[in-house]
This record gives sequence, structure tokens and C-alpha cells, in this order.
Amino acid sequence: MFKENGFEVIRNAVSEDACVIMSHEFRMIRKCESIWSGKSDQEYFQKGDEQVELSYAMYGLPFSEALTIRLTSLVENVVGEKLHPCYSYARAYYTGATMSAHIDRPSCQYSVTLCLDWDRTDWPIGIKDYAGNDHLIQLDPGDLIIYNGSELTHWRDEYAGNEQLQCFLHYVVQDGPFDEMKYDTRPYMGTAPDLKNQDLIYRLNEKHRVDWMNRNDQVLEDLYGTKNEG
Repeated sequence: MFKENGFEVIRNAVSEDACVIMSHEFRMIRKCESIWSGKSDQEYFQKGDEQVELSYAMYGLPFSEALTIRLTSLVENVVGEKLHPCYSYARAYYTGATMSAHIDRPSCQYSVTLCLDWDRTDWPIGIKDYAGNDHLIQLDPGDLIIYNGSELTHWRDEYAGNEQLQCFLHYVVQDGPFDEMKYDTRPYMGTAPDLKNQDLIYRLNEKHRVDWMNRNDQVLEDLYGTKNEG
């Protein structure tokens, strides 16, 4: 299925107990950071990020980094490539959250989206396959989708539930054009983002930025009749 469509869904890939533990850890860290910030939970939990406003996200948590390493062989078997783990990201989405249609930056060559927890409100991820067909895929806790995020347009429409937790795992092809993005240029998985090699990231991003921006502009123009500015 992956070679045909550019994505594959695996149901119950991660156990219920593992998802519960990871969800508890995410919420515990979120609460601790809220306390340290001196802000209310409501104010801090919905600080958002560059991609999704009504959300709370964290880069490279220990559990998500460990999961990225653990699932490397599974993803390799599906995509048919030898891969380096790159980085992970975890996000809580809240009522009204949306994710605009986009393709990922090239250093996220292959990605995994895993549902950790939900309030039983269906909220499918939309993805356009290699042939241009749209798919809406519902992920329950423990389900994941492996996809070619740097080639396939994907999105989420407005969320009607209260909270949903998702985990994202990213990989690059060994000896491929982004081989240097192994561990997101950090010394190892789990190390802090401020240990990234910013000069290397800038060089790689500049090398491929124009092509990536042009393809994202085409995605936006096809769907909405608009383009990114700048």
C-alpha cells in the first residue's frame, strides 16, 4: 500500500498501556511547565506553535524520542529504505484547532503520526495520495500512519472535541540528500534542541528551501487559491 499511495496505516501498533503512560508523561510535563511559567493552565496550555494556534506542543520529549528509535525498523520495513531517526514532536490539540494543508520540510522525509489519547471525538487526518486522491483517516489511540510527508499534502479540519494528543516521529534516509539531518543535527536523540548544528541546518534548508516553498505554494494555490507570502 505504501508504494502505491505514499502512506500506510497500522492499527494497534502501540499498546494501550504504552499510550496511557506517554499521555500521563506529556500532561505531567505540561503541568510542570505551566507552574514554572507562573501562568494559568488555560493560558499556558493553549500557547500554540507556528503551525497550530489552539495547541500545546513539545519537541524531543524522552518518551517520544525513545519511541522514534524503537519504531525505526517498523518504518524501514514499510517504506523500504534504511533510515536515521531525526526528531520527535508531541502536541495536544484543543477545541477549534486546525492544521492547514501542507507538505513537510524535506528533512522530515518520512513521518509517523500516532494517536496517544482522545475524548472519543473523531478527527481524521486528511492526506492526498500519489494519484491525487483524498483520504480521511481516523486514528484511535495506538493507531499510527506512516507517510511521505515531504511529498504528500496533509491536513486536519477544525477539531470539535476537547483534547486530543498526537505524537510525531520523523526520519531521513541513510546516505540520502538529508543524511546530515540525522538526529536533527544534534549529538543524539533526546538531547536539547539548542544543541542543533544551526549552520548545517541553515545550509541544508537554503539549498532546498526554494523547491519546498514552491511546492507548498502550489498546495495552497490548488486548495485555497492563495500562496504563502515572503
